[in-house]
Amino acid sequence: MTTLITKGQAACLVLGESVTEANRVKCKAIVNGTPFDIVYTSERGNTRPIGIGKVVAERDPFTYLDYPDTPPPCHVDSSSYIETNDSSVPNESSSCALDNVES
Repeated sequence: MTTLITKGQAACLVLGESVTEANRVKCKAIVNGTPFDIVYTSERGNTRPIGIGKVVAERDPFTYLDYPDTPPPCHVDSSSYIETNDSSVPNESSSCALDNVES
């Protein structure tokens, strides 16, 4: 399974911060205020973010790939839910690529 992470999570990794909601916002703001961007390459994969100049990334969009700003949607089918008396609850055994990454 391919793990998908967001730009905020990648910014935390590059800046050496814990991946928390507050740090994601803070790290994205730091990166947005610099001439650098957080990208990945298909060779290294998206769980190995790198910081490079925005101009360099824009010049070579086939090598330097962007992270999504929001979490990608998770495909959930009916077997991923369990029925309870009052509502449907996600089944603990179902998984999303972001389930193991703290937002």
